[in-house]
Amino acid sequence: MHLRLNVPDWTGAEIGGGAAALLLPGRGARERARLVEALRGHAPGWRPHLVASARAGIARAAEHLGLRGRPVAVPGVLCPAVLSGLSAAGARPVPVDVSEDSLRFDPALLSAAAAGGRVAAVLAPGTWGADQEFPSLRRLGLPVIDDAAYGAGLRDGATGEPCGMRGDAGTWSFRFKALAAPGGGVLWTREGDAAPPEDPPAPTPLRLFADLAVRGILRHRIPRLLGGAAPPVPWPEPVREGARRPEAGGMAGLQAAVARAQWERREALAATRARIAAVLREGVAAAPSLAEVLPAGAVPVHFLPLVVRAGGEAGREEAMRLRRALHARGIQTETPYPLPGSAADLPRAAALSSRLLLLPAGATLREDEARRVARALAEEAR
Repeated sequence: MHLRLNVPDWTGAEIGGGAAALLLPGRGARERARLVEALRGHAPGWRPHLVASARAGIARAAEHLGLRGRPVAVPGVLCPAVLSGLSAAGARPVPVDVSEDSLRFDPALLSAAAAGGRVAAVLAPGTWGADQEFPSLRRLGLPVIDDAAYGAGLRDGATGEPCGMRGDAGTWSFRFKALAAPGGGVLWTREGDAAPPEDPPAPTPLRLFADLAVRGILRHRIPRLLGGAAPPVPWPEPVREGARRPEAGGMAGLQAAVARAQWERREALAATRARIAAVLREGVAAAPSLAEVLPAGAVPVHFLPLVVRAGGEAGREEAMRLRRALHARGIQTETPYPLPGSAADLPRAAALSSRLLLLPAGATLREDEARRVARALAEEAR
C-alpha cells in the first residue's frame, strides 16, 4: 500500500452529485446557482464568482484591480500557476524573497520594494496553508490579492477573517486543497465594486472526474504500479506550469456539484485534518533534525511542510535522503516548487526550498496511516 498525495476525500455525495450534473439536463446550471447561494452567506460584503480554476481567478482578480502592465509582488516560494495567472492578465510578477525558513514575504524587503515603487500591488498566496501576514500587507497601501487557494471555507488563524477576503480581491481553489473537486475555483470581489462579467461554463472535465472518483473510492489501496507513486525527483525540477494559460470560462456544473458537496462537509473535513495533523506532529516532535514551516497553530491542508534544520548542501542532501527513505516505506512526498526567479536574487527561498520535506496530510489519511507516517518520520530523521 502506497500513501499518495493525489487522493480526494470524496463520499457518495460528491460522486453522485457529479454524476447527476453530467446526466440530468439542466442539473449543472442549478448546481452552479446553488453553490453561489451557499457561498453568499460565508462573508457578508463579498460576492462570489465561479471560475474554471484558481489560476483563472487570479487573472480575473488582476484585471478587476486594473493591474495590467503593472508590477505585482509575489513571494519567492509559490506555485508556478500563480505566475501564469498574473501573466495572463498582463501583470508583471516581481519575486520578493521570504523570511528565513518561512513561506512569508520578508517584511523589510517587501516594504522597500513598495516604497521604492518597484511593485504596485501584492499577490499574497497561502502556499501549503501558510498564510501571509495580511495586517502588515494592508499597511503598505497597495492593492492586495488574497490568493487563498488552500483556504476555501477557512478563516485566518490570527485575525479570524475569512480566507480569500483579507485584501481587495481574492481567490479559492477546489483542486486538492481544503475542499476538493475536479478543478474549479471562486473569485471574490467586494459587493460595492463593479461586478466582472460572468463567463459561460468551461468544458466539463469528465476524464478528471472519473479518475478522481476511482481514487476517492480506493483511497490508498490504489495499486502501486498506477500513477502517483513515482520515486522522488530532486529539487529544482523544471517549471511545468509557468507558461500554461488559465482555463477559459467559468466553473462547470460538474465541478460545482462536487464543490457544493464538499462545502456542506467542510466542518467535518476541518476536524479530520486537525486530528491527522496532531498525529503527524507526534512524528515531528520525535525528529529533532526537522522543523515546521507553517505558522504556529496552522493546520495543514494537503501537505505538512517541514524543513531540514541543517543548512547548505548537507541539508539539501538530507532532505533528498529522507524523501527516498519514505518512498521506500510506501510514503509519497511532493517535490517543492521551482523558484519564480534566480537563486541569487532569492537566497532564502532557495535555501528553504532545497531542504523542504512535503508530507501527505489532510482528510484523506486515516489515523493509522498518519501514525505510519509519523513513525517512519521519527525512525528515518536522524
